[in-house]
This record gives sequence, structure tokens and C-alpha cells, in this order.
Amino acid sequence: NAGLGISMISADGTISPFYIFPPAYSFLLSQISNLVGDYILAARVIDAVSFGLLIFTITWGILVLSKNIPIAVASGLLVLFAPIMLENFTGLMTEPLFIFLFYGSFFFTHLYIQKQRNHWLILSILLTALAPLVRYIGVILCVLNPLILLCLSKFPLKERIRKAFLFGFLTVLPIVMWFISSIRQYHTIGGRSIIFPTDVGQKLLSFLKNSAAIFRTWIPYIGYRVNLIPDGTKVGIITCALISLLMIDLFFYLRKRKSAQVGIFPRLMFSSILTIVLYMIFLVVSYLFASMPPSINSRMLSPLWPAFVILFVNGIAFFLEQMPVPWKKPATILMIVVMFLPLRFYALRTWANARDLHENGYGFTSRAIQTSGFLQAIEDIPDDTPLITNDPALVLFYTQRMPYELTPISNMRLGDGNTSVDMFFSTQNAALILDYASMRNTYTDWSTRLDALTDGLDVSFQDDIGGIYYFSK
Repeated sequence: NAGLGISMISADGTISPFYIFPPAYSFLLSQISNLVGDYILAARVIDAVSFGLLIFTITWGILVLSKNIPIAVASGLLVLFAPIMLENFTGLMTEPLFIFLFYGSFFFTHLYIQKQRNHWLILSILLTALAPLVRYIGVILCVLNPLILLCLSKFPLKERIRKAFLFGFLTVLPIVMWFISSIRQYHTIGGRSIIFPTDVGQKLLSFLKNSAAIFRTWIPYIGYRVNLIPDGTKVGIITCALISLLMIDLFFYLRKRKSAQVGIFPRLMFSSILTIVLYMIFLVVSYLFASMPPSINSRMLSPLWPAFVILFVNGIAFFLEQMPVPWKKPATILMIVVMFLPLRFYALRTWANARDLHENGYGFTSRAIQTSGFLQAIEDIPDDTPLITNDPALVLFYTQRMPYELTPISNMRLGDGNTSVDMFFSTQNAALILDYASMRNTYTDWSTRLDALTDGLDVSFQDDIGGIYYFSK
């Protein structure tokens, strides 16, 4: 509320930021919430503005770079109607702002390479420097954009190296200063330390399995109600088609490179592939060696969707560009159908999801939670009563009170164990707040754990959403 983002103010007035999160998003959210008077409305403003800027940047960027209206419009529509974009631009999360900064810097770098105007370079440096301050994985832009400058610009080699080095140095400087502050205060890098697990191979397989499962959901018509073709076959056909398209484009690129200057489509394809590779490398290293590894879910991988769109659409454009004149018309019709089918699927799915979100809400703002008495019962807990919960974010979101976290949930009554949470619950008259949905999503035997955890506790409130319990004296 003080407009300082996620930070802690001690009794002597000292302000200490929480380094586990970068500072930019929470600071911006707190500033806007002070203007509009509400965190949820502030998040909506950030989401809507970021989404509009993202669609405009991708469509306008490709249009200016390629002078190809159909390709620019198709790229913008595939991002606009993607279900994964709706999912990640309708919450109080960093993704909306981060994804705009990510692809804003991406296209400004390409505009600088093509137009050689310094204002594009300045804008790219600015957005690149801001991205890691919104999400730590944005640090890859401090490598990605200099590599794009180094590999694709037309300057002499020495000048390219100088510009790439200067770009990387200027953009990485703010996040390095933040990390230095984190190291000085807590001896951690962004609230995390480096570990070397013994089960690296198993964790790597888990990472690959989870990532593949998420990417599979992005393929159109997977899980569709008409199952004339098994989902596994659909995945195989579409994957092979995309790989074949890339291989054909590579053949055309190698042949054209010897005789003429390479156009914008291969450059955007190369940059998209480089984006995907660097993003996944950073993610897998963090997953394997960070003390607090990232969750591999659709939210974490969502910034890659525009990169896949740019790769796919520009791959088709380059393919059509190389077709002989007699084949160009039928090939164009075929590619229009190829792009229309996923666009139709995504648009219908997103429209259905949007209507469901509007009618029923989602997550903490779902209508089921808001119409239950669970939230009111939480808000009625006296301010001097300590709170313990399995879902701290829910309690913090609605009460602005930071509870103690209960994790993991064991198969014994809370208060009977010898952990600090057990001792605290049994001696400090703390309230145990249980979100049943979170338990169901975490434990397959959640009902058994719930019965064991609350056996003999005093029930202050209980409904289908959650319950509030106290230790029985």
C-alpha cells in the first residue's frame, strides 16, 4: 500500500525488499493500485494494456519488417486467439508485462538492424533492461538480443562485436546491481542459492516430460470431442509437418544464401529458434540447480507461444516465397487452409474459455469462492490471531495478512507433531485455514490427509470451499 512493491518495513523504518521476486512488477502494481484504489483493478489495467501492446507490437513489427499484410495479421491473430494467452493475461501475475517487454525488445532489435536508426536501439536496450526486473528469466534477453545483433546486422564485424558487447553490458547492469544487493544482504542470488542434487538425471527427465506434456496441449484439436484420429497420431502428424517445413525452409535458405541476400523471414525464424533454445536452457538450469526451482507449467512456458507463432507463420511465408510460379497459387491456398484450421480452433476455444471466466471466474476470484461464506469467515478472524494455511496466497490476496505456510500436509493431527508449525498452532491459539481445492490439486489422498490433520480440532467454519480450525484445549 505504500507504493514500495513487495517489501517489508521494520519497526525502525528500514525497507527490505523480498528478493525472491524481481522488483519491477510489484512496484508498478502498487503504484497503479494507489491511483485506482484496488489491486485487482490495477492488475486488470496492466493485463489489458500489456496485451494490447503485445498484439500491436507483433502485428506492426512484422508488417514494418516484411511489408506483408497477411503474414502480419495472421501472426497477430494467432497470438490474440491463443487459449494460453487468455489464461496468462487474466491474472495478477507478471507474465502480461513480461511478455510484452520480451517481444517489444525482440522486434525493436530487428527494426534497428533493418532501419539502422538509433532510437530503435535505445528502445530495445530499455525494454531488455526492464525485462529481468519483472521476471528473472528475462536475463536471457541480455544474451539473445546481442546475439541477434552480432549474427544478423550488416555492420562490419568489429562494430557488430562492439555494439553487441555494449548492448549486453548496459542491459544486464540493472539486474546485476539487484543481485549484488541480494548477495550482500542474504548471501543468495535473487532469493535462491545454487545446489547440486544427486538425482540430476531424474530431474532432467521430469523436466522434459512436464514440458512435453504442456507443449502437447498447444497443438490444435488435441483432446477435441471428435476422435476420428487418435490424439497421439495428431501429435505425430503435426510435429512431422512442422519439422518438414523447417527442413524445406533450411534447404531453400542454404540455396538462396549463395545467390542473393537473405530476406526478413529467415532472420525472424532464426531469432525465434534462438529464443526458444535460450529460454529452455535457462529454465532447465534453474530447474536442476536452483534451491527454489521454477514450476514447469503453462504459465512458465507461455512466453514461448509468440516465438512459436513467429517461427511457424514466417516459415510458411518463406516457403511460399520460394515456390516456382506455377506452384505458388495452389501452395498459397494450401497454406491458407493450414493457418485457418488452428486459428479457427483457437478462436472457438478461447471464446468458450472467456465466457466461462466471465460467468464463473477463475482461481481466487471464482464465483464459487466469492459466494461462499469461507472468505467472510477468514476476514472475521481477529487481527491478533495468527494464521496458518496451506494456501498463503489466497489469504494474503483477500486479507492483506501474511500467514504461516503449512507444507507439506502430513497424515497426523496438526499440533501433535514436533515441528515449529505444530508447536505454534498448539500454543498460540492460531487459526488453521484450509483451502480444500488446493489440497485436492496437491495430494491424491487429500481426503485421508484432511481427516488426519483435523481429527479432534475445533471447527470454527466449514463448507465445500474450505474450513477454519483451532487446536482443542
